[in-house]
Amino acid sequence: MWDGKEGFDFLGFHHRRSQIESRKGQRYNTTIQIPCKKAMDNMKKKVKEVLGNRANLKKEMYELVKIINRKIVGLRNYYKLKYSNKQLSKIDWYIIQRFTIWYNSKKQNRPRHRWIKEVVNKLKEMGLKKLAY
Repeated sequence: MWDGKEGFDFLGFHHRRSQIESRKGQRYNTTIQIPCKKAMDNMKKKVKEVLGNRANLKKEMYELVKIINRKIVGLRNYYKLKYSNKQLSKIDWYIIQRFTIWYNSKKQNRPRHRWIKEVVNKLKEMGLKKLAY
């Protein structure tokens, strides 16, 4: 682990040594934690359970936003660390994609990713939270 090429997974995080430069230009070694691959897959699985269920086509978008927001807040409270912003933004994009697929299935639009701008605007209006800041 000391050379920074390898790390280990523990409690949903991948721990790795890294060299960081301070504002004054001094370099020092530290351990960084980012969500591991298995944790990222579990996050995607939780989102897909809510938005991939065909029974949820009967629900309104604001109901699903309330359900997803609870999951987002819980995941953000656990996984939000200094260096994990890049990985969490990937999950934010995945949530937008799943909402777009759900929206197009509900409205019976053919291309699955067609109305993504409209869906993003609606999600912002309804107050969808984000994992990454």
